[in-house]
Amino acid sequence: AVFEAAMDNAGIEERRMIRSRYSAMDDVCLNAADLILLAGGNVARGWEVIESSGMRDVIVRRYLGGATVIGVSAGAVQLGVLGWRDDEEGTTPSRTFDTFRLVPFVIDVHDEDQEWRRLRRTVIARGEPTRGLGIPRRGGLVYHPDHTLEPLASVVTEVALEGGEIVESLLAPER
Repeated sequence: AVFEAAMDNAGIEERRMIRSRYSAMDDVCLNAADLILLAGGNVARGWEVIESSGMRDVIVRRYLGGATVIGVSAGAVQLGVLGWRDDEEGTTPSRTFDTFRLVPFVIDVHDEDQEWRRLRRTVIARGEPTRGLGIPRRGGLVYHPDHTLEPLASVVTEVALEGGEIVESLLAPER
């Protein structure tokens, strides 16, 4: 509903919600999309649908062709290098799975109350040069084509492993 309202305000009338049953018409629409929104929910279940339906290749092709891809919550995680199952901590390679890799970071969302514990553990388990981004509730982040990061509305936490030690940086939005 929030996305629909934003599109209405922007004057974008042609849009389509693609559900887990990926139809031939969905494929036509996705292949022509200039803006793709990956919604929230369960990271692993959503990824299984994206992969099994063939949407993964289409989304990557559209991204490389210039389409804007937006990830909300689980969708943001999927834009990064890996995801994990909701019932798992995601701290070992056996508990994680590869995702789009369009943004070269491990991305976690909404875990600021736990001080990004899962993100830190995952970065440590993967080793150098893995870097992670923690996007808080009500926050956002733009990954620009020139590979720069632009936090939106809230501070984003960057986590990296340097010399065997976790280093955290805070990326603040421009005010």
